[in-house]
Amino acid sequence: MKHKMGLGLIGMMLTLSLIAVGCAAATNAATPDLNGSSWVLQDLPGHALVPDSEITLTFEGEQIHGSAGCNSYFGAVEINGATLRFGPPASTMMYCEGLMDQEMAYLAMLETVTTFQVEGNTLTLFSSESKPLAVFITIAK
Repeated sequence: MKHKMGLGLIGMMLTLSLIAVGCAAATNAATPDLNGSSWVLQDLPGHALVPDSEITLTFEGEQIHGSAGCNSYFGAVEINGATLRFGPPASTMMYCEGLMDQEMAYLAMLETVTTFQVEGNTLTLFSSESKPLAVFITIAK
């Protein structure tokens, strides 16, 4: 009798362990690692993108960098699960006719991001009210 009870307990512990591992895997799948990824902006809600301009975002450790359309920018980033916070970005100081309003709107938006979601090759940045702030697609390596 002791032997059967011991096997039942082992079986139950094994089942619980597998459930815990499955939950951890599901959590990791829900919040992908952005480190080393690069993205190009497709939509900045509320702002029409200037034709033939390109805004990029690259994550490297606790830093980001990219092109804001005219100027290069860089800054700090903190990622915890699906929570995403950008520090104030710094940038070069060139002037590009017709791009500056878009660039200022993009850089200001970064500081209002609180969460993100990746679906396939699309990265969406959200405000604290879950409002989409920017939509990117991955840059093929």
